[in-house]
Amino acid sequence: MREVARDVRVGDVVHAYPETKEIFEQHEMSFCAGCYVTLFSEIEKAAGYAAVKDVEGLISDLKRLVARLERAR
Repeated sequence: MREVARDVRVGDVVHAYPETKEIFEQHEMSFCAGCYVTLFSEIEKAAGYAAVKDVEGLISDLKRLVARLERAR
C-alpha cells in the first residue's frame, strides 16, 4: 500500500492495517452497515461524510500508527 494520504481509500488502509479502524472511530468515522460507503471512499471524502473536523489530525494519527506497525513487522 502507498503512504496514507487524503486520496487513499479508507478500505485500502483498513485492509492493509486493520488496527487503523480504532483511529477512524476515534475521529468519529463509523463502519456500520449503513456507512459501508466509507470503505469505498477516499479518506478526505469519507471524513466529509462523517463531518470530521480535523482531517489533518486523522491523517497524522493514521500515519503515526502505520509507521509503528511497519517498524514492528
